[in-house]
Amino acid sequence: MRSAGVLLFTLAATLPGCLAGSSSHFSKVLKKRSCYDVDFVFAGGSGSSGLGNIGNDLSKGIGAKVSNMMTYSVPSPLTYTQFTANINAGAQLIATHIKNVQAFCPHIKILIGGYSEGAMVVHATAALLTKAERAGVRGVAVFGDPDNALTGTSRSTGLGNTWPINNPSVHGVGAHPSTGTNVYAGCATGDEYCDDGGSAGLSIHHSYATNGMPQQAATFLAALV
Repeated sequence: MRSAGVLLFTLAATLPGCLAGSSSHFSKVLKKRSCYDVDFVFAGGSGSSGLGNIGNDLSKGIGAKVSNMMTYSVPSPLTYTQFTANINAGAQLIATHIKNVQAFCPHIKILIGGYSEGAMVVHATAALLTKAERAGVRGVAVFGDPDNALTGTSRSTGLGNTWPINNPSVHGVGAHPSTGTNVYAGCATGDEYCDDGGSAGLSIHHSYATNGMPQQAATFLAALV
C-alpha cells in the first residue's frame, strides 16, 4: 500500500493567489506520479494547522483500510471576526482542489471530512460543485458541526441539509452507521455546538480526538470506496 501523501495549504488573505498556488502545486505533484485511487480532503476547526488530531486520525484510519490514498488539508485561521469569510474561502479551496483532482484523475474516489468550523466549510462546498463533480465524492464525515443537519443550532448558516455529495443520506451519531448512508454526522452528547440541548462547554466540543468517533468514521468512509 502506498503511504498517504499529505498536501498542506493555508487559507490566505488573498484567495485568488492561494487557489492558483494549490492548482500549480497539485499539477506538479501529479506529473511526478500516477493518479491516486482515493483522495481524502479535510477541513479543520478554527485555528487548526494541517490535519489536526481529528483529521490525522481519520487519514490514518482510512489509509489503513484502502490503498493508494492521498490527503489534502485545509486549515482554518483563528480569526473569528472573519468567520464567514473563512468558511467561504475554505469552501473555495476544497472545490478548486476537487476540480483539479478530477481533471487529472477522473476516476479518483473522493472522501471529505470537517470538524467544527471545518464542518461548515464542508457544507458551503456543495454549492460550488456541479452534479458531475459531486458524483466523484463517495462519502462525507463531520464532527461538532454547528450546521448540524439533524437539529440545527443558533450558529447555523442555514446550510445544514446541504452536502457536497449526490443523494446524501445522513447517519446520525450514537449507533453504528446504517446501511445505505453516505454522510457521517458526529455530534457528542452535550456538545453545544451541534447538540441543541448541550451545555457542557468546549470540553465536549474538544473531545472528538479522544472519543472514538474519528475511528468509527474512518471505517464508515473506507467502506464507501
